[in-house]
Amino acid sequence: MLYLLYGPDTFRSRQKLNDIIARAEALHRDKLSLLKIDLAEEDIDVLERELETPSLFAPLRFVVLNNLTDKEKIKKFEVLAEKLNLSKSKESIVVLYEENPEDKNILIKLVSEKGKVQRFDLLSKTGTVSWVTNFFLNRKIKIDADAILKIAEGIGPDLWRINNECEKLAAWAVNPKTKISTEDVLKLVVFENESNIFAVVDAVLTKNSSKAIYDLETLVTKGEDVTGIFYLLVKQFQNLSQLFALAQKGSLPANAAKILNIHPYAATKLASSLRRWPEKDLKSIFDKLAAYDLAIKTGAQDARLSLTMLASGL
Repeated sequence: MLYLLYGPDTFRSRQKLNDIIARAEALHRDKLSLLKIDLAEEDIDVLERELETPSLFAPLRFVVLNNLTDKEKIKKFEVLAEKLNLSKSKESIVVLYEENPEDKNILIKLVSEKGKVQRFDLLSKTGTVSWVTNFFLNRKIKIDADAILKIAEGIGPDLWRINNECEKLAAWAVNPKTKISTEDVLKLVVFENESNIFAVVDAVLTKNSSKAIYDLETLVTKGEDVTGIFYLLVKQFQNLSQLFALAQKGSLPANAAKILNIHPYAATKLASSLRRWPEKDLKSIFDKLAAYDLAIKTGAQDARLSLTMLASGL
């Protein structure tokens, strides 16, 4: 089989790629060989060797190709696809994964004649509202229609950011009776790319106590409501805990980002913090987060004090 997935909405194209991989894994289990080739660094010969070398242990080859932009490489790929009859092959699945291919017309024509092509444009406002609505419906979390509209209008069609903010809201709304309001969204969601907000999170993850407190106070001085930072931290530590569990099996799998449903760059950045967080420290931080979460929701203390205490104890 041969696929081309392309377009500016890399969140949905990545989901589609993960779906194709998951279906192949479910059907073939341990008989699947998965390989990713970046053609900005490798030549088509690498793909040819992979597809033509027989294997008794993994008879089905699944290859993801990035950066098939060079015209000479496209021509070589066309010859190889014809030679191996990729359009009808039951031994090989090749996915061309491109954000914005330079010679997209050539690729579209090539793949449409031999396989399947799917373009992922950025969602419209209506499409973004629908995506956010389904996010919370699938998790059985109640949210006001105006709150959904605020998320869609405030962030736009960047589903990587929207997904991150929705995950943060979901971590906050753990009580099944909670209904997320517009006021909650305004308090918790980051609508602008405020570097200091992410600086606080990064400082906590790297156990830089003094920097975390300094950046936190900078935000407070600007009048920023820091409640959203607390729940962003909750989500980040949930992801870190999952990465820790995966790493316990020996090494982080190549599809760690897929498992966590986060951007590959975010997964790589988070993984770099793992060595700073042994199991006992992770358990301790989760105990503190749970206690501070309760304190914030009951009004016993605010998010600023909770974050300051959390950072002070790093």
